[in-house]
Amino acid sequence: MLGGVYPNGDYLPEHRYLLRETHQRMLAWDVPVLDWLTVLDDGQGRWKAGISFDAAHANTKGHRLMYEAIDLSLFNRTKADLAIQKSQPLVDITLYQDAWGFCIVLRKTDNSLRLINSTPHSYTISPDWQDLQAALQVVPAPAGLYIAESQEPSLLYLFVQADGTITTTLTIPAHADLSFYPAVHFFALHQGQILFHDGQLSILNVSDHRLYVINESDHEYNIQPMWKEVRAALKAMPPGVYEDPCHPDAAFRTLIIGTNGLESRVKAAAQSAMMLEYRCSLSELSRVAIIPLGDRCAVRMLLYKLEYDGPAFPFDLTRTTNLADVADMIQSGFHDMWNPYFLHYNHDARRIYHTKWTGLSFAHEVEDSDNPLHDMSTVYERMRTRYTARSSRFWYTLQNCNKALFVRTGLCDRNSVIDLVQKLEFKCQEKPFRLLLISPQSSDEFANLPNVLHYYLEFNPDRMYDDLGHWLDCTEVMRNILNSLGVSSKNLFWCPPNVPGSG
Repeated sequence: MLGGVYPNGDYLPEHRYLLRETHQRMLAWDVPVLDWLTVLDDGQGRWKAGISFDAAHANTKGHRLMYEAIDLSLFNRTKADLAIQKSQPLVDITLYQDAWGFCIVLRKTDNSLRLINSTPHSYTISPDWQDLQAALQVVPAPAGLYIAESQEPSLLYLFVQADGTITTTLTIPAHADLSFYPAVHFFALHQGQILFHDGQLSILNVSDHRLYVINESDHEYNIQPMWKEVRAALKAMPPGVYEDPCHPDAAFRTLIIGTNGLESRVKAAAQSAMMLEYRCSLSELSRVAIIPLGDRCAVRMLLYKLEYDGPAFPFDLTRTTNLADVADMIQSGFHDMWNPYFLHYNHDARRIYHTKWTGLSFAHEVEDSDNPLHDMSTVYERMRTRYTARSSRFWYTLQNCNKALFVRTGLCDRNSVIDLVQKLEFKCQEKPFRLLLISPQSSDEFANLPNVLHYYLEFNPDRMYDDLGHWLDCTEVMRNILNSLGVSSKNLFWCPPNVPGSG
C-alpha cells in the first residue's frame, strides 16, 4: 500500500489516485506482478474490514490473503525460461498520454525519454502541471539529468527527480518528436571528448566550435580561471569567445579561452546542461581589466560580491592613504614595496608600516603562527612571494588587456590625480585606460581631466564588513557604475593566478 495517510488511516486523495493508476499500469506490464491490491483494497484506498492491525500493517488474515494471491508457478522457471525472457525485447513504457496527441515514453533499451507532441499546439512542461507530475510518479523514470539529442539550445535538457517528477520548465513545439538521453548515454551518443569530469560536473567537447557544460549536482558550479584543472582542460579547445546561444546576453554565460585555457568565469546552474558555441576570435573582443589602486580594500570587497574578483593585485589588501605614494610605486615598478629595509611592524596596531612611502601599510601579512616581535623573517619572505606575484599580475594585465579601468577610493586632490594619470599614461604605452575615482568630495575637483571619472560616493570597508545589507547595496551601486562604462562579465579581462615573473 502507498504511504501518505491521514491520522485515521485514510489515504490522501492524491495517493488514492496514484494507487489505482499504479495498479492498472503494473497489470498492463508484460512482467510478473504479485497482485495483492485486488484482495486487500476496499475500493477506496483502505484495507478491507478485519484484515489489518493498523493503517500500515496487515494482520494474520490479511497476510493469508496475500499468500493465497501469489501465483506459485512464477517461481518454477527454468534457466531456459529465463533465457527466453532475456532474449525478448524490452517494452517501451508510456509514462503520460493525453487525449489530443501528447505523450512521454520511457524507452527501456537506453532509459531515454521520448516526448511526442503530434498536435498543432505547443506544450509547456512545468512543475505546476499537476496531472502530468502525478502520472509521472506512477512509474518513475530513472532520476537524473536528461539531455536532448536536438541541437536546439532552448530544448537542451530536463531533470527528473527521484519520485519521477520533472523539475524543468520546457516548451515542446507543435509536431515535435524529441529524445532526451541520460548524461552517460548522451556522451556515448555524440562520441565527444570529455575535457573534464569530477563526478558531477562534466565538460564535453562535441566539435571544434561547440561544447557542453553538464552539471548533474544539486548546487551551482562556479567555473573560473583559478580552477587550474578546468583552466588547463579547456586548452584543448580552439582559442576564442564561446557563448550560450540561448542566453547570449546573460551574465557568466561567456566562455573565453586563450592559449593557456580558461580566461573567464562561467556559472553552471544546478541540474542543468548548457551549450556554448564559438562566436568570434579573441581579437574581436575588447576586454577590460579592472585594476584597484587602493586606498583600502573596498574595491576588492565589491568585486568579490560582483564575482568579478580574481587573484590579488598589489594594492588590493593594503592601505594607501597618499595617492602620490601610489603613483610613485607604479612608476618604480613596485621596487621596494616589500623591501624589509623599509618595513616596520607595530605590535599595538598589528600593522606593518612603510618608511619610504609613509601612506602605505599592511594589515594582512602577520599570521597567528608568526612571532613578529622577535623574528620577522618568515613574514618578509611570505610578503616577497605574495607581492612579487601581485606585481607580476599588474604588469601582465596591463600588457594583455585591451583596455584598463583603474579604480581608486578615498579622498585625493587634483594635482595628485594629474601626476598619477601622467604616470599611468607612460606605463600603459598608449593603451586606452580610464581612472575611476570614488570619494565623498565634489567632482568639480577633477573637472575636465582627460580619462578621469569621479563619483561622489563613499565605500567604507569597515561598514560593509559590519552590515551585509550595506555591502550588498554598495555592490549594486558599483555594478551600475561598471555597466554604465560598458564593463560586464562578457568582456572582463580575467588575470590568471600564475603569470610569467610571478615566482
